[in-house]
Parts: sequence; structure tokens; C-alpha cells
Amino acid sequence: MSETEPIEQESTQPLTVGYFDCEAACWTSKYQNNRHFKKRLAIVWQWLSRYHPGQVLLDYGCGSGVLLKVLAEAGFQVTGVDISESMLAEASKNLQTVLRKDNVRLVRVNEHFEGDYADRLYDGIVSLGVIEYVSDYPALLARFGQLLKPGGFLILSFPNRESWLRRVERWVFQHPAFFRLFGLFPHLTGPDSYLNIQQCQFTVPELQSLLMTHDFEMGRVCYHVAPIVLEGLAGSPSTGMTAIAEFIKRKQ
Repeated sequence: MSETEPIEQESTQPLTVGYFDCEAACWTSKYQNNRHFKKRLAIVWQWLSRYHPGQVLLDYGCGSGVLLKVLAEAGFQVTGVDISESMLAEASKNLQTVLRKDNVRLVRVNEHFEGDYADRLYDGIVSLGVIEYVSDYPALLARFGQLLKPGGFLILSFPNRESWLRRVERWVFQHPAFFRLFGLFPHLTGPDSYLNIQQCQFTVPELQSLLMTHDFEMGRVCYHVAPIVLEGLAGSPSTGMTAIAEFIKRKQ
């Protein structure tokens, strides 16, 4: 695909919220055991560590609260939102050990991005692995622009369509019979594959162009995720399957 567009599916996509409700109970352990998730968290935390505790941050699509807990414990004022009630329930459990509970809150958001989280402006917004599941992602990005203070930052992670490994992944997903026969790639060919609900993949320039219309400038970019044998090439946009990008809202 030469431009951002919905990914064609052979069957009707299951509801995204249902998928993540089912994943909620094991989501935290995925972050603890999956090397790609751990790498993503490490990169984002390294970027966030240059900002000052006390700033007001939004974690949009907070899941089971892994990053949210780290931010709260570091002294940030954080709001975590998610569309999945089960994910928010897990996040509430994970946040029980946070020493200061007055600097963190959880809010459920609906499919139109509505919720009580929009009652304030934020110094920074983090949204990891979210926009690829949102059909009206331009509206979500516009909402981020509305909620972010001038000079604030937006950190996104998303599937990098520039990566040839993403094209291989898509081909496996679309031709599952052979791989199922030999029990290969069940995370791509099984009925619970995340690709069943993924709406879009992106390139950094595409998102940069879109966000420019909402007064954002490009900040940092990092590519990661590749099979172990190609780990040394994961930092390249032509190989790294996931991009993490920071955008800065222009000061008025």
C-alpha cells in the first residue's frame, strides 16, 4: 500500500473491545515476558525521563496500567484511559501498590473518544499500540491536538508499513492453511490473531504530514521489533516492524 488506508480483511473484524477484554488478564505478563513489549517500554521510559515529575500526562489506551504505574510512581500526574472495562479493572489492581493514589486516575473512553479525561489539558500524551486499531484515527489525532498544551509532546507507537517484515507477516496471515498444517506462526494464523482487528498500518512521514495540520512538529523516531536473527537490523525503517515517534505541539 502506497498510502495509509484500512487493511482489507477476508471476514468481518471482531469487536476490538471484545479482543482486549479477553486479553486483559494476561496483558501485564505479556509486558513482563515479551522482549518486544519490554523494549518498547524501555525506549518510551528513556524518552519520558527527560520530562519533569509533576507534569500532567495522558496514557491513551493504558491497558492493564504497566506504563501508567511507572509514571505514577515517578511523580507524574497521570490519567489512564481505555475502551476495555476489563483492562481498566486490571489497571486498578496493578495500581493498588502505588504510594500516591491521588496523582493517578482511570477513565473509560467510548468508540467516539469521549470520556471524562477530556476535562483538562495535558503536558504530554502517550498512546502505544492504539491507532492501528482505530478506523477514524485522524479524529483521534485531532483530539490529541486539542488536549495537548502548546509545547507538549505526543508519543505514538504503531506498526511500520515500510518494513518488509510487515509485508511478510501480512502474507502469512492471508495464507494460513499451510502454516496451520505445520503449527507455524499461530499468533498470525490463529482465530485470535491481533491482525483480525488491526485497521491500519502507517509510515512515519504519513503521520508527520497528518499531524502537521494540528500544529505538531517532528521530534524523535525509533524503529524496533524484528526476529532474533535480524535483531541487528531492527533499527532500520525498512526492517523494524514497529515505529515509536515523538511529536511536539508548536508553541503559540
